[in-house]
Amino acid sequence: MKTFSHIKRAFAVAAIATITLGLCAPHAVKASSYSLSPHEGNGFVGSHAPNFTYSIDDGTAEDSVGLTNGGNLLCLNEFTVTGGNNSIFSISIAWGTPAFPDPSLNGLPYTAVLWNDPNGDGSPTDAVVLATAPGVVAAAGTNTFITTLITPTTVTTGNFFVGFVINHMAGQFPAAFDESNPLPNRSWVSLGGNINNLSDAQTIESAGLVGNWMIRADGLPVPEPATTALLACGLGALLVGLRRRRGV
Repeated sequence: MKTFSHIKRAFAVAAIATITLGLCAPHAVKASSYSLSPHEGNGFVGSHAPNFTYSIDDGTAEDSVGLTNGGNLLCLNEFTVTGGNNSIFSISIAWGTPAFPDPSLNGLPYTAVLWNDPNGDGSPTDAVVLATAPGVVAAAGTNTFITTLITPTTVTTGNFFVGFVINHMAGQFPAAFDESNPLPNRSWVSLGGNINNLSDAQTIESAGLVGNWMIRADGLPVPEPATTALLACGLGALLVGLRRRRGV
């Protein structure tokens, strides 16, 4: 059974040895090795103006996280729909940590993903993919959020998940990690790395980590049917006017 490793730089050598030994004990969940950095779409900013940004980080990555042996790293955050802002159109992700920036992260491809929560229990183990979009890591280690636009998608459940899957090499630590004032049981990792099967997903606390992924989502309210109809009528009138003006 594979195990987790979790090394924090600020600890004394003796403390590191103790923690490492403790985390190398077998876990109930079969897991890939998981570690903090050993140092203490084509992403772009979209033109939409969000009504609400879903976030559980403070904008600063104290650390970054990766799989010890490399591979497919899948990280996601859970959010509750707020103020009717259930039309999600972009996912923003920060990469690496400014404490020890790693330029080798820049250029790595990733897939941003939006999932729903069918049974509304806040766990992604039964999550279903609603939308995906490709992206490329940029500005790693600068606390810059790289925004990937997805097809605007209406979330019909009370909460949802956004995250990414990225393939990285051993020694790379792509997932920006905010350790300040963490909100427990909101950040998750799926050790199989399969966006369509999160049955093995677990909270990062289960992996010995305390903090939150720097993954955000932008949402807008879904227009009422009457509003949508009025907009359609207005657009139709505009097109008729243009045709008449152009002699079509």
